[in-house]
Amino acid sequence: MTMEFMPEASAELHEATAEYESRQEGLGWRFRSEVLEVCRLVVQQPVLWRERQGGYRRVNCPVFPYYIAYVIRGDHIVIMAVAHGHRRPGYWHVRLQPESHRTNRSTEPPPSASADNSDASEGGGR
Repeated sequence: MTMEFMPEASAELHEATAEYESRQEGLGWRFRSEVLEVCRLVVQQPVLWRERQGGYRRVNCPVFPYYIAYVIRGDHIVIMAVAHGHRRPGYWHVRLQPESHRTNRSTEPPPSASADNSDASEGGGR
């Protein structure tokens, strides 16, 4: 299975990482690492989490109040949203419409908030 981020999901990850990093040095890196670890778990066992109405699946992050919403499209996992669990519920559901997930997907997560930690974020470290 391969994983792709919708551009909006990639932007959400980048924005939340930057926000956490602005609060405390290293916190953004910890957030990004957690999200990427959850994404790795999704790639390993994509059907472990139940399918919800609308055809998506959702995984809560263990420490931060965010969740990863994704769909399975053949051999691809498409990350639809990196969403805060208590803000604007369902704002991203429009992305489930077929025309909204066919273009401009990225196979890479956005760059980390801190260039100094970019190599460490890919190696785990959690």
